[in-house]
Amino acid sequence: LILKVLVLSVGSAALLLMLTFAFAFVLSAATGIGLAEMVLAYSPGGVVEMSLIALALSGDVAFVAIHHIVRVILVIVGAAPIFAILTRGKSA
Repeated sequence: LILKVLVLSVGSAALLLMLTFAFAFVLSAATGIGLAEMVLAYSPGGVVEMSLIALALSGDVAFVAIHHIVRVILVIVGAAPIFAILTRGKSA
C-alpha cells in the first residue's frame, strides 16, 4: 500500500511540474516575464515557500504571491461546483 501511494504521489507531482513548466514557458514567451518567476508563480506549493524562493532569486515576490493567492481562491471557489458536476447521478 505504501509503495502504491508513493508511486501515485511521485507521478502526480511529476505531472504537475510538467504542466507548470509548459504553462510557464508559454506565458513567459508571450509576456516577457522571466521563466523563473513564472515557474514559481504556477508551481504547486505554498505561498510562503515560493515567495521565499523568489526573494532568494531576486525575483518579483509580489507577482509570485498574488498568483498563488488567486490560485488558492479559485480552488476554494471552484471545487464544490466541479465536485457536484462530477458526482451528479452517482449515489453516495
